[in-house]
Parts: sequence; structure tokens; C-alpha cells
Amino acid sequence: CKGGDALNGIQSKEPVLFLATNLDGLCGFIDNTGKEVVPCQYEDAYDFSEGLAAVKNKNDLWGFIDETGKEVVPCQYEGAYDFHEGLAAVKNKNDLLWGIIDETGKEVVPCQYKLARNFHEGLAIVLNTNFLYGFIDETGKEVVPCQYEGSGDFHEGLAIVVNTSGLYGFIDKTGKEVIKPIYSNVNSFVDGYAIVANSNGLYGVIDKTGDEVVPCRYKHIAYNRVISNE
Repeated sequence: CKGGDALNGIQSKEPVLFLATNLDGLCGFIDNTGKEVVPCQYEDAYDFSEGLAAVKNKNDLWGFIDETGKEVVPCQYEGAYDFHEGLAAVKNKNDLLWGIIDETGKEVVPCQYKLARNFHEGLAIVLNTNFLYGFIDETGKEVVPCQYEGSGDFHEGLAIVVNTSGLYGFIDKTGKEVIKPIYSNVNSFVDGYAIVANSNGLYGVIDKTGDEVVPCRYKHIAYNRVISNE
């Protein structure tokens, strides 16, 4: 686009697409001049991610379109997540199991899981048919066996896991429990630190070695970014 945008005074060198819903409740995409680039014909849609957007057709099936509106992955899935790190989790319509596709629609991980999530830092959460969580890599290899009651995405090289006793800890990308599950609750690491709660429900802060740099003695702790005046 050249010059100012028609919406919100935004200025951009690249076309901007907005997810829009018309008066009939159908979704499409308009650009920053108001032009309907992708006609409002979908029952539901997600924003574009890595050049593709998940859309649901009138048969309640999901697929993916590119920024011209071309359906690059046919609407044939019961569910779908956004593309992340070049891959997307999809749910088939036959046995309602999840797998992973690439940007061409090729199924790189067969639909065999009760749940699969987006890739983060090269690994994705999966839930097996025994309702236990683990992690797969981009080839579908289970690098962390499905053995946990719960898990979170990888952040800063570590992921939250919940053992069968309901206690929280952290693993690295090899599956090693670098911080043993001993906490009643934890948050993901941010800038090398994580907020944790002990069995008494008191909060503290740990570093990546598991050292409690702030002892668990507070009713509540929240992240707060320090703003420099410089």
C-alpha cells in the first residue's frame, strides 16, 4: 500500500488484512483500503499466521487459505490450529484424532493423538489415547514420552509438566526433569525466572537451576516489567 491506510490511520508498506464478519455472520478478510480480498463466505476463521489462515466452511470443516483467498489446504478437518514454525495441528473428521500438517497440507505426523498443539521452540504438546501428555518433534518422534497429567509449551528452553500426583515441575527438551515436580502451581519462565507456589499455596520465584531466589512466603506474586527512564 502507498500512503496512509483508510482504517485507524495505520501506515504500512505491506498490505494489511483484517478479519471481518458481515451482517450475515460470515467471515472474510478486507485490506486496509476496505477492499474485500477474501469474500465473506466462511462460518469461522482465524487471523493469518505465517501467510495462512484457518477457515471453516459451511459444512463445519476447516482448511487453510493464503492471502489471495486460495484454498491451499482443503476444508476437510474437524478442527485446526494456526500455523506455527511451519506446521499446524489438525483434527480429522473420522475418528476425531489430531495430527500435524505442513504448509502444503502434507500430513507429516499421522492423526493419532487425542490432542496436538502448536510447535514452540521445535516441540509440540500431544495427548495420547491414555490421556497422558508428552512432546513430539517435527518428524513426529516422541522426544518426551506421554507420561504426564498436564504440560505447557516450551519457553526459554523449559516446559511445565504435571506429574500423576498433580505436582508441577519443569523439563528440558530432552525430557530431563531439571526442576522436579514439587510445586502446587508454577508459571512459565520469563527472563530466566518463574513464579512458583509451594504445597501451602505460598508463592516464590525460582531460577532455571531450581534455586528459590525468592522464598515461597508470599500470598501472591505477579510479573512486572521494569521500565527504564533512560
